[in-house]
Amino acid sequence: MKNKLIQKLALYFVLTFSSVTLASVKKYHAVNMQDGGLILTEASDNPNQNVNRTYRSRSLELGYFGRGWCSDLETQLVFQGRGVIRLNDCQSSRPLIFKTNSTASSYINLENFNDQILIKLGYYERRIKNQILAKYNFKGQLIELIKNKKISKIIPNSRGLPEKVLIGKDILIFEWHSVLDLVSKITFKEEVRTFHYLGFNLIQFQMGDQKIDYVYDDLDNLISRKTNARAEQLKIEYDKKSDQVLKLQGACVEIYAYKILPQKRSVSTVNKFCRNQGFQSDFIFDYAQNNSRPQKITVTRTLINTNIGRISTNQGGSL
Repeated sequence: MKNKLIQKLALYFVLTFSSVTLASVKKYHAVNMQDGGLILTEASDNPNQNVNRTYRSRSLELGYFGRGWCSDLETQLVFQGRGVIRLNDCQSSRPLIFKTNSTASSYINLENFNDQILIKLGYYERRIKNQILAKYNFKGQLIELIKNKKISKIIPNSRGLPEKVLIGKDILIFEWHSVLDLVSKITFKEEVRTFHYLGFNLIQFQMGDQKIDYVYDDLDNLISRKTNARAEQLKIEYDKKSDQVLKLQGACVEIYAYKILPQKRSVSTVNKFCRNQGFQSDFIFDYAQNNSRPQKITVTRTLINTNIGRISTNQGGSL
């Protein structure tokens, strides 16, 4: 396990500095087209429940639902000193850095000046413009999450982990692994969701008759997601050297390729095939000098017929 972690760390650092991840990623299906990582979100089927969980193949984090997984409840503030706060947020592919302003009354996201953390009486409050996103105690722990105009209040247990989440009149009750900080069960009224692990990897989710099985490779990358309800299976293949997604196979087939070009430019391409027709999408990332974030992202989409070949380019533009 230690050798696997060292290998994955090496891959992580190589790709972090050759192709820096956007805080707000550009995705195609379930792949970050800038770094080639898998991003898969399992959303709750009940809109009253704000707890979604997201898997990132490029993540080294051990979350409440296992290695590589994170959830809305795991956002936290890490105080790094000298007026700097690091925000670990499941919606971002990497930590966000906030720095205190001149009056020391708030912290500002260095990549989005509208994103701020304000110091309030007894807590921190994160907001973008006038919209409140979350509240944290002075230890940096999440105490309140605002999403889809619903407020979730987190009640911790003796280990500091969520024991109850209050969403209006609804209550989610969490049960945990006896030793590890991994969720084993979530109860909502009569619904019970159970989570099973092999080591630190989530291998099965079950709710009533619904079941999802997960399989990982020797680098802990998710390579299969299979549901029993519709007999659906998503298979993922990775480049063993770069750790980037090469192929997704489900109802359709998607083939991915990545190039780093001269003059601060990189290109990611995906070919998607369904039956006898497909599309090729090219994502071109242009960087300014000494800037790790793309200055411009250009996307072109080309119609492909598997019997005839490329026949037309029908869309293009800059984001």
